[in-house]
Amino acid sequence: MRIAKIENGNVVNVYLSDKLLSVDDIDITENELPVSIGWWLEGGNFTPPDAPETAHVGPIPLTGPRTTGTAREFMDILTDEELLAIVTLTQAIPLIKIWYDRAISGDVWMKHPDVDTGLSLLVDAGEMTNERKAELINWNFAA
Repeated sequence: MRIAKIENGNVVNVYLSDKLLSVDDIDITENELPVSIGWWLEGGNFTPPDAPETAHVGPIPLTGPRTTGTAREFMDILTDEELLAIVTLTQAIPLIKIWYDRAISGDVWMKHPDVDTGLSLLVDAGEMTNERKAELINWNFAA
């Protein structure tokens, strides 16, 4: 399923999962609109950011770190050595291949259990330290 995580009427994350992880999450698999981070849910309808006829008035009600990034942003926070290790391990360990494919298929919410699982696989393979894993899990894309 393609899931939108909603906070204060704002889409703050879009992820793939076989189940909803929160009561605030909405299955958007069948939605024909390209819903992504920054869209609004108003009256059961999604509107894009800055849609002139339905633009949200006031600032986006988000505070604190931005823990969701695009697949590109996620890849950019990894070192060249980590990226090389991931690509190499995808050829030998199917679970890392599955994790990697999911990671690059859409936005990455660093607090998602699948991100933790994938990074733990890298730690188990000796390609990442627990300290680096913790740094990535708590990454602020806005910094």
